[in-house]
Amino acid sequence: MSRSQSLRQKLAIRVTLSFAVLICIIAIFYYFLNIKILEHTMQVHLNIEADEMVYTIEIQDNTAKIKNKEEWNEPEHNPGSYNPIFVEIEIKGNITLQTKNLEGQSLPWFDHKLGYYTDYFNEFEVLGIIKPILQDGKTIGFINAAMTYHHLNDFKNSVFKTTFPVLIFGILLAYFGGLALAKRSLLPFQNLSSQIKNIRGKKLQSRIHTTVEDVEIVELVTEINNLLQRIEQSFDILQRFAADASHELKNPIAIIKNELSNAMASENSNHFTQTIESVYEEIIRLENTTDAFTNLAMMESEETKFLRNEVWLNDVIFQQLSRLKILIQQKSISIDNSKVASTSCIGDERWLSMLIRNILDNAIHYSENSGKIKISLQHYDNWINITIRDFGQGVAEEELNRLTERFYRTKKEKLPFGIGLGLSICHWIVKKHNGKMEITNANPGLSVSIKIPIS
Repeated sequence: MSRSQSLRQKLAIRVTLSFAVLICIIAIFYYFLNIKILEHTMQVHLNIEADEMVYTIEIQDNTAKIKNKEEWNEPEHNPGSYNPIFVEIEIKGNITLQTKNLEGQSLPWFDHKLGYYTDYFNEFEVLGIIKPILQDGKTIGFINAAMTYHHLNDFKNSVFKTTFPVLIFGILLAYFGGLALAKRSLLPFQNLSSQIKNIRGKKLQSRIHTTVEDVEIVELVTEINNLLQRIEQSFDILQRFAADASHELKNPIAIIKNELSNAMASENSNHFTQTIESVYEEIIRLENTTDAFTNLAMMESEETKFLRNEVWLNDVIFQQLSRLKILIQQKSISIDNSKVASTSCIGDERWLSMLIRNILDNAIHYSENSGKIKISLQHYDNWINITIRDFGQGVAEEELNRLTERFYRTKKEKLPFGIGLGLSICHWIVKKHNGKMEITNANPGLSVSIKIPIS
């Protein structure tokens, strides 16, 4: 089938082929069944004919004589009959009687083997029967009766003459009937197609409806609507992502440009130092933003691989504290790491480092100047428990469950910080390590607790 064929045509062709195969099977079965019936009918007729002919003769002096000439003069026993029946009688090894249509020729005797036989006589295929002639319980002779296969051959010809046109007609009927049936069956899908075509970027909230109650179509409509819902959500996220990305990238660039411009125009060395510090902060912000975008892309990729190595989480915590040292010093935050035990687990060090860094970065940002951050790393049974708590203002209770959503930022946030991907990435990393993550208000501050299996 060519690719240009419609589904309707393909269904019609399949229906036609199925119907054609069915007709062929029925025709073959009908043909062989009737052949068997005709052959059996011929055998029964020959057997009766042989018995009747025996009753028309009498045996005298080892010779068979005709008692009833009417039977021997019937049309099928005369020359020129279309469906001849040949009869030959042998008494004591001598042919004593023959029907006229034999015209002096002899039928095949097969050494007097009794029963039915098939052979050729005068270039015609014949079915014959050899039966004994009994007198006083003793066999004194034999009767040989045979008939041609004209009836059977006529039936075979009629079957071929009638079956072929019927097959052609049936195939045409099946094809056009298949087209009509396929058209009717595909009407619900055409309706779905027209509804889907009307859904555009500004109409993603639209959904597909159907009045058909077929289970398959209802399931298809449900899955399409679920897909549309996911597409709508992804489209909304993409719009927010584009707006946030534009804002997050434009602001640091504008600040860096303005700070450098002022520094170049100023001759004050103190101002130059302040400019460098400001530019450094904005570069860090840009770095965090691009890292977030990269991590988001990796989260969406099915090819992202996780290594399975032993990771010492206490080393990871201290490494990230060292990298965030400048931010910690700027806000004069004290770090309580007295409950950080030497503990390891099986996981991907790169992603676990990002997990710790993102949570620490959040804790630093939401801590007050001269605030405090408590870090705990403990080993319980087969689990590793990590808790990082700040002593800031915390988050409204109704917003706690949304903190791990992509691009979500709290309502009371006055200054832009990140793009709302940090905790979403953390949640994804924890899930990939078969762990659990819980965010609660610690009053004061916010507490992030993570449980990761050791192996």
